[in-house]
Amino acid sequence: MNFSDPNIVKGRILFVDDEIYVLKGLQRSLRGMRGEWEMLFVSNGEDALASMREIPCHVIVSDMRMPEMNGVELLEQVRMEFPDTVRIVLSGYSDQEMILRIIGPAHQYLVKPCETSMIINVIKRTLKLRSLLGSDDLRALVSSIDSLPSMPAVYVELINKLDDERASADSLTGIISRDIAMTAETLKLTNSAYFGLPTEVIDIRRAITFLGFDTIKSIALTAGIYGRKKVNRKMALTLDKLCQHSIGIGEMAKRIAQYEGSDDFIASQAGCAAALCHVGTLVLLTNWPDKFNEATRMVEDKIMSIYDAERLVFGSSHVELGAYLLGLWGFADPIVEAVVYHHEPMKSGYQEINLLTFVYIAQILPRIVKQVNKTDGANMVSILDMDYIRQIGADDKLNAWYDIVLELTEKEN
Repeated sequence: MNFSDPNIVKGRILFVDDEIYVLKGLQRSLRGMRGEWEMLFVSNGEDALASMREIPCHVIVSDMRMPEMNGVELLEQVRMEFPDTVRIVLSGYSDQEMILRIIGPAHQYLVKPCETSMIINVIKRTLKLRSLLGSDDLRALVSSIDSLPSMPAVYVELINKLDDERASADSLTGIISRDIAMTAETLKLTNSAYFGLPTEVIDIRRAITFLGFDTIKSIALTAGIYGRKKVNRKMALTLDKLCQHSIGIGEMAKRIAQYEGSDDFIASQAGCAAALCHVGTLVLLTNWPDKFNEATRMVEDKIMSIYDAERLVFGSSHVELGAYLLGLWGFADPIVEAVVYHHEPMKSGYQEINLLTFVYIAQILPRIVKQVNKTDGANMVSILDMDYIRQIGADDKLNAWYDIVLELTEKEN
């Protein structure tokens, strides 16, 4: 992960497992981290909650199958009482229905037996992500999220399609891809360690094909992940515009990556990162609509950009919130970095064209297409971060990228 290291206080990590030999094994294998972390090991949910009520922890790592209080119940209680705590499952339990139940309460799922290095890397990454949000309130809000709000019309369409015998992977892809929340949560589940995929899946059609219709239906109905958080009609219209915009820049990022000769994986990763770079907007809009409207008014009055307005109103922006949430959910570092820097690419320090470039260009060039034309070089340069463009050696590529964006913009209209 390329963003700045945080100045974190010593991490406090709580491990919960009813099998004593597992706890002792964790203690032995993690002994080398005692200089960086304060670690506690308890054998049941009640003791875990008692410990946290005395001194909250940054991260809790829990088994799922425990007597009296199982992992789902424990992490749900932690989510409500200690929303700032990151919740990780470490379990060998393989019942898919239970796995679907843990989607909301847990941020990530690790499978036993798990390499010590994997546990260390996940916890280190989690602690590092905390640097993105300086506000305890914002961290608590994002960490407490168990699902994102889907557009009601899209959710109803998905349920109807799942009941249709003629439903196909393509038809489901067309529906889920139109909704930021469904996209993020489908990919989160698909890339869970529970399934143990050798490579990251960042394409919705592949995710649906892999999960199968029954699992998608379970997510929508039994697990209740899609559409769990209700929105009113006015907000639904705003969400629809946001999702349409996100789909558009996702397609642009993918096309630009393909033009630059990227392989299918990188191109799909660029499309995924661009489509999800406004997940943070979704969080702000649906949790603080009045404050979000205050920020958008500043933009409409041409006082400042949206991310500057959000920082003034909230103390952070959709950039940091989105990256933090995606990072907690286990999305790959390149995607998280692209979301972090998609408005301020120079801060990344990159010297070459990469995933971030495709996302940045996809979200900035449509503004230029609407405001100026390609021959108006002065205005085009004034909107772009030309220091970044020169740093990555892309001066001579702008016209070609502009043409790609213009073509896709005209198709949308």
